[in-house]
Amino acid sequence: MIFLQYLIELEKETFRKALKPKMISGRVQGRLLSFISKLKRPQSILELGTFTGYSALCLAEGLQEKGSLLSLEVNDELETFHEKFIGSSPYSSLINIKYGDAAESMEDLGSESFDLIFIDANKKMYPTF
Repeated sequence: MIFLQYLIELEKETFRKALKPKMISGRVQGRLLSFISKLKRPQSILELGTFTGYSALCLAEGLQEKGSLLSLEVNDELETFHEKFIGSSPYSSLINIKYGDAAESMEDLGSESFDLIFIDANKKMYPTF
């Protein structure tokens, strides 16, 4: 219950301070992402599109103890959200955000594999991803 309150505060802050706040995953989608992640119990997750970090935090709930989540985000102006909410969360050591174009960042990953991938970035780029 405490973590859900944390997510509610992130959602409120997103609507107060972010441009296009409706891009946030939100409660229903967040609980679904958490559920899928808990079912899968992934060691590694790749997320394309961090926005303010809501979905990353929900996905991290299901990570294995020493798992990791790499989130690719094009907008480095959202870094203050990430520092505040992801950085002070129970999952801060498991989540890494890489800023830049997701397609280019994916090339840098080479043959790295992931147990779970969540794509929530530029919809026009989905075929490329």
